[in-house]
Amino acid sequence: MNFEKIYREGVENIDIWRERVPERLIVRDEKSEYFGQYASLQMLPENNELGFIKTAICCYCCKDSRHYKERKLLDDIEKYSYIGISKLNEDGTNTMFQSNFRTGEQFGLERMSRPLLVFNKYLTDDEEERRAHKAVCELVERLAVGCLNGGFHTPNHRWVETAGLLTARRALMEAGFTTYTDKMLEKANRYLAEGIDCDEVGEWSERSAGMYNEHCDRVMLHIYEMTGNEEYYDAAYRNLMLMRYYINDDMSMFTQNSHRKDKGEVGSMPMFYKATTYFSDIYVLNYVRAAYLKKDAFLASLACDIFDSGTFGARHVLWEIESFLLYPDMATWEFEKVDGTIPSEYEIYQPKSNIVRKKTKNATFSLIADNPSFMHIDAGGIHMKMRMCSSFFAVAQFIPQKLEKTEHGYKLEMVAHGEYKLPLDDPDGVTTKEYWTIDYKARKAIQQIDLDMSVETVFTEDGADFYVSVTGCDKVPTKLELAINPGLLCEVGDAAMMTKSGGSLFSRGTTLRLESSGGSVCEIDGLFCTHLYAEDMRGSLDPIDGAFTVYATDYAPLEKKISMKFSKANGPRMFK
Repeated sequence: MNFEKIYREGVENIDIWRERVPERLIVRDEKSEYFGQYASLQMLPENNELGFIKTAICCYCCKDSRHYKERKLLDDIEKYSYIGISKLNEDGTNTMFQSNFRTGEQFGLERMSRPLLVFNKYLTDDEEERRAHKAVCELVERLAVGCLNGGFHTPNHRWVETAGLLTARRALMEAGFTTYTDKMLEKANRYLAEGIDCDEVGEWSERSAGMYNEHCDRVMLHIYEMTGNEEYYDAAYRNLMLMRYYINDDMSMFTQNSHRKDKGEVGSMPMFYKATTYFSDIYVLNYVRAAYLKKDAFLASLACDIFDSGTFGARHVLWEIESFLLYPDMATWEFEKVDGTIPSEYEIYQPKSNIVRKKTKNATFSLIADNPSFMHIDAGGIHMKMRMCSSFFAVAQFIPQKLEKTEHGYKLEMVAHGEYKLPLDDPDGVTTKEYWTIDYKARKAIQQIDLDMSVETVFTEDGADFYVSVTGCDKVPTKLELAINPGLLCEVGDAAMMTKSGGSLFSRGTTLRLESSGGSVCEIDGLFCTHLYAEDMRGSLDPIDGAFTVYATDYAPLEKKISMKFSKANGPRMFK
């Protein structure tokens, strides 16, 4: 087996990209200061030129491309390189109008330095090639200077910049551009001296399975290639192995414990389907490169398994064929196929990341702390999130800070505190006009009450039991929410309905049955309903956008057990 089909898909993608360059987004107004540059539909200048140059170099150098040695590409590479330079500030930093100002163009440097290595490898004495090559060198050098004059503001940017500096340094030195290469090495080494923020199980600081983990893995492999230091390969390897356990049945990535924007929330509004928009295809090329560098058949097989799944969120990620051009035998390297690269059943507990992932033959459970949606369930078309809140001083939305393993399962706990303040013992001239400046530490409290909330999850042979406890104060209205995707058959008591976005129900009976169009079944036992105070409960989050919500309600103190069982239907559901 080999990577030929992945390589061919990548070549096809860069050819399509070349043939569909969005020329309409180039500013044509000669009076505009952005004349000749790309701009977005929001009328903001963007560095799309870098992506064009990168792809154009690969098309020009790749013998399997429809645009191999196409002369116009050289003119475009030269033109867009100088346009790219013109967009930079005088110190080489970049203005990203959407958010970042006077920033080192870290991703731009990393994006351009590897294609420059490719250009170096395939460069001939042709005059036009040399002219285009010189323009790319000047662009990469200016991007590197910008990084030397800039800093970072998120953890992964350190590694993107480091990889960019080291790769650009090698590429520029090969091309004879050595003015800044010593400074590039010095700054890269300063970042590397901080140590690698990838823990022993392979989790990066940002825990971003849908976005930034992939960046870190990619650039760590670059750093390994530039330095030969095994610890950088090992960091990428640990995360790549861990990510196998974050692949859902539909090949999307579970992202709800992320520290970044792929977590699946927009502002304060949780989005029901957001977590399914990041797919495992983003890791394919990292698995390919990591496998080839160590001739690892397991990683190679994993790359092919993801690729062959046919489920892709952004297949254009396969446009990055630089590694195939730098290692001409990568596509045809033969390996023995390994089965079972994506585990079909497992249970992993990561105490540092406060997450449990449990996969059975019928369902996948994700139990996480530091998140109002503390349980996520995916079961063959049935998607569910679980939340809890008590109407207690508007501070009892259940967001436990820690997940702990117990004798039988895993427990999430939280304490909500309420109190009242007394008059100041020593007002010392304070008046109500200065109310917001009063030192509240000087006030004594009275009627202090703690509300103890917990959920213990115990996995069973065919599902899970949830032991819900809310104690410490009497008559506190409490709700448990099950946010469910629309389009399911829902049976509760004598009623049957299809779940719809924005809909909800309260069950006075104890049992509810869900079935997906694919025949997955979830039976929920132990529901309860004592009041209807739920959607607008004080201190609670809004209903999850796009979901159908099942509410279970009662007053604290309460001790409840809810059981879920998952199975496959024997045939279509009929009532007669």
